[in-house]
Amino acid sequence: MNDTYYISPAHEKVLNEAFALKDEGRYAESIAKFKEAVAEFGENPNSVGMIAGMTYQYLKDPHQALPYAKRSIQLSPKSELASYTLVHILIDLEDQEAVNIEMRRYFSLGIPLKLYKVLLKGNRLTKEDFL
Repeated sequence: MNDTYYISPAHEKVLNEAFALKDEGRYAESIAKFKEAVAEFGENPNSVGMIAGMTYQYLKDPHQALPYAKRSIQLSPKSELASYTLVHILIDLEDQEAVNIEMRRYFSLGIPLKLYKVLLKGNRLTKEDFL
């Protein structure tokens, strides 16, 4: 995500624990630790985004991931990773209308694409198809 946020030493300790759990493959515990960080230290878009992405990718639960992905977009609307994560969740939920709305929203920002290039190319689309 694109913004910089101050992280206190106590917050950093919790985040380091969350990443260590992730690295050990203990995904549910890692997600719980990220949720603890959000509850205790506030909504950092990176933490909220990690909850969304890990819940979707590792727990295979798009329904549970969706509110975190939407919140990540609210906290960091110019983040391509947040938008890309949300779009993948929406595709999995077969909500094509919401996919189109989010892609149109993000592409209208005019930010150069990195992650979306693969998705668009693989589907023989361009960002202009959504604008």
